[in-house]
Amino acid sequence: MAGVSEEPSVPPCELLEWESEHFGFPVASVLHSSLDRDAAGRVDEWCRANEVRCIYLLADAEDADTSRVAGESGFRVVDFRLVVRRALEGLAEPHLGGLAGMEFREAAEADLGHLRGIASVSHRGSRFYFDAGFPDARCAALYEAWIDLGFADPDRNLWVATLEGMPAGYQVVGPAAPDGIRRLELLAVDPNRHGRGIGAALILSTMGTLRSEGAGETWTILSARNVPSIRLHERVGFLTERVQVWHHKWYDGG
Repeated sequence: MAGVSEEPSVPPCELLEWESEHFGFPVASVLHSSLDRDAAGRVDEWCRANEVRCIYLLADAEDADTSRVAGESGFRVVDFRLVVRRALEGLAEPHLGGLAGMEFREAAEADLGHLRGIASVSHRGSRFYFDAGFPDARCAALYEAWIDLGFADPDRNLWVATLEGMPAGYQVVGPAAPDGIRRLELLAVDPNRHGRGIGAALILSTMGTLRSEGAGETWTILSARNVPSIRLHERVGFLTERVQVWHHKWYDGG
């Protein structure tokens, strides 16, 4: 099995600087998607040498060997990750007319406080909240910081849907990959506005903007735990192309 044990001179993991700073302790990720027993031992050695508290492993869902070794080595499954993709040809027009007073635009600085508030309560099904090792307050702050990044990073966009002038939802779009494809990074609708079609309108409007910029497709990542989001993306034409498993392992009482 191809795994991180093939090249002993190459570090098996990498330190995640942003997440380490955000959570207040060293967080790292295994560099490969597969794991055998020798590789698991090297991961442990590296993590102890670098005083890592939490290590991530993202494995393919069909890799039974890695799943077994990860479990035997103390990793816990925290989420199933769906990679979904949508071609932008034949894109339906968003039905904004059915939402009285709704507009779609780029976020303004005056929107950020309201958008942070939505972010702080909208992603509780994520792997960070699911893993009790991460304090809830820091999980909420992570998504608030993502809003700030979407606004401040010139390579990202932060799109908002407004109702009667007030932000009702957002879509963060990530930087363009070398092939020009951009990922839909983070989507949420104000919990008080659910059930009104705002999420679908946001996604369709965002995809329409990407298409007008010359993009031929887009993609995003969904949690298998978030069934409403999966159904929403399926309704607007996304198809699942890959399923992966997030594993976390804690050291020193995490």
